[in-house]
Order: sequence, then C-alpha cells, then structure tokens
Amino acid sequence: MAFNMFVPGKDESLIKMPAKPEGAKWNTPPTYIDKMNYRGDGQGYLKAGNDQLFTLSINGGTPKQLTTAEFDHGAPVWSNDGKSLYFSANFHPEEDFEPANSEVYKLDLSNNSVTPLTSRFGPDGSPALSPDGKKIAYTGYDDTFQGYQVEELYVMNADGSNSQLISRRF
Repeated sequence: MAFNMFVPGKDESLIKMPAKPEGAKWNTPPTYIDKMNYRGDGQGYLKAGNDQLFTLSINGGTPKQLTTAEFDHGAPVWSNDGKSLYFSANFHPEEDFEPANSEVYKLDLSNNSVTPLTSRFGPDGSPALSPDGKKIAYTGYDDTFQGYQVEELYVMNADGSNSQLISRRF
C-alpha cells in the first residue's frame, strides 16, 4: 500500500533565546514566521512539516518513508509492475509565489529517484494510470494568473512523452 502522510518538521528561529533558568515560569515563546502561507482558515497557524510518501506492507508492520524533500507530495498511484509510484507535487523553488505550478512525477522505488513527467507552467495533478499501464491521465491547465481557470483532462505516455489535451471539445 502506498500513501502520503504529514511528517512534522521544525521551524528554527533566527533568534537564539537563552535557556530557561531552573524553576522559572516563562510565557509562551514568540512565534517565528518565515513562510508566505502560515495560517489556514479554521486551522490557525500551520504546523511545520510536509506531506511525504510512504509504503506499508499489506501484512502490516512499520510504514517506510520514501521521500524527505521539504515539499508536499500528492497522493501516489502504483505503476502496473509495482516498481514505481506516480504523484503530483510543486517542487519549484518559488512555490510560495506560484502555488498552482505543480507537475506529475515518477518515483522509482529501486533507488528512490524522482523524475518529472510534465514541465509546463500551471498545475498538473491527479495522475491516474491506464489499465495496461502505458498511459497516464491527469488534470491541469496553462496558468494565466486568472482568479479561476477550468481544469482540462490530458493523457500522456507513462514516460511523460506525447502529452495530449483530450477535453478540448468538452
């Protein structure tokens, strides 16, 4: 089984506070914020960390963490041969300024290498594998910085080549 799950991280402050003296009662420490997206409606301050990819044997046991990049990873989809996973993520350095610029990626389970399969400016997500494992369907659009854009449906080969828009006439 493959899944994504939040892994807590730690935000380090630029200011190093002195250690609390024995028996002292201090107030809550200051909140250090260095991210553009730091609060969520109904959630308050967002916890440090990211969604990472994991696998778990169907026999149970401990989940194995596959990714460690400081970016959120979307829900994974297995390849037909069980040797790789497909997922979407925004690994771009300017992700805070371009939140809708995700790509579809392939994670090779033999060496944990990650290969981008899409590369355009805009969101590419929700990968779904064809029954024969040769094609990947995904949704997205070319981002033109509008308040709302209609997501389109695309199909590409499993290696990322020959991407085609198939919802043009819908």
